[in-house]
Amino acid sequence: MSKNSPWWLALIQGLVALGAGLFLLIDPTSARFLVGLLAAAYLLVTGLIYTMRGIIVRRPGKSSLLLIRGIVGLIFGGVLLAMAFFNIGSLNLGYTILAIGLIVFGGMGLFHGLFQREGKPFSWGSVIVHAALLAWGLIILLFPSVNLPVVSGWILIIIGVVIVAYTILGRKDPAREAI
Repeated sequence: MSKNSPWWLALIQGLVALGAGLFLLIDPTSARFLVGLLAAAYLLVTGLIYTMRGIIVRRPGKSSLLLIRGIVGLIFGGVLLAMAFFNIGSLNLGYTILAIGLIVFGGMGLFHGLFQREGKPFSWGSVIVHAALLAWGLIILLFPSVNLPVVSGWILIIIGVVIVAYTILGRKDPAREAI
């Protein structure tokens, strides 16, 4: 969800989050394993995007934080997907690793959105999405008995709505920009 990324990429990200959230709310009993898989895939893909942007941007301060966030997403997402595909560890271990990954990734994004704006206007969309990721990780870690598919479904719906709204409202008209 960056102004430098193509608008349609953020729109797809928001629609996928919305769809996954709705699925988790509609069928929470069969979705317990899918929650971790979806979050792991999100961390991996977002980590890959941030890593590439961190390498391409090459500006002091900004590129290093993007690169570090990207690597964090790649590591946690990759470990979780490897655990799922190769049946390594338990579901509880996977959720603990997922929670730590969401807390670190969301916390870094929240820090960036609040304190490292580099003179840019405050971006509520980014702050809400990263706060939701941080909250999601804290809920998984601190409340293991919570109905995780339902809570995750609502969090993904919030993330999806914010990203879609941010994308639609923040999109600039190419005809206007040419003037």
